[in-house]
Amino acid sequence: MRKLIILVSVIALAAMLSGCCSVCNFSKSFDIGMSKNVYTLGSYSFEETDVSLTEGDVLNYTVSSNGPAVDIYILDEENFELLKANSTEWVELHSDYADPVVSGQFIAPETRTYYFVVDNYNEQSAVVNTDLKW
Repeated sequence: MRKLIILVSVIALAAMLSGCCSVCNFSKSFDIGMSKNVYTLGSYSFEETDVSLTEGDVLNYTVSSNGPAVDIYILDEENFELLKANSTEWVELHSDYADPVVSGQFIAPETRTYYFVVDNYNEQSAVVNTDLKW
């Protein structure tokens, strides 16, 4: 009986590590990301976190600001590069507003790297807390 339990445990562990257990889908649980940050955003500045998502993945977020309200954008690489270049031609895939706290989610329309941007478009600095899970 003891050998049977050990054998079943070894098989289950091998299936979990190889991702071949379609019934339990253990491999999905290893693909979870998390990012928690606290930082000060100076006036008219932004901070980004890059997140690699597969089509259909959900990015959950909570953002708080103890200063002025901050804007939240999720951008693809092309539009993030335009934002960094101070262009006004960029377009966000998702936007939100933390005044002082907001929680939300973004569902990835395709597999790629996305940029979670917190933008302080104010004259005062803001201490921002971000909590991202995917």
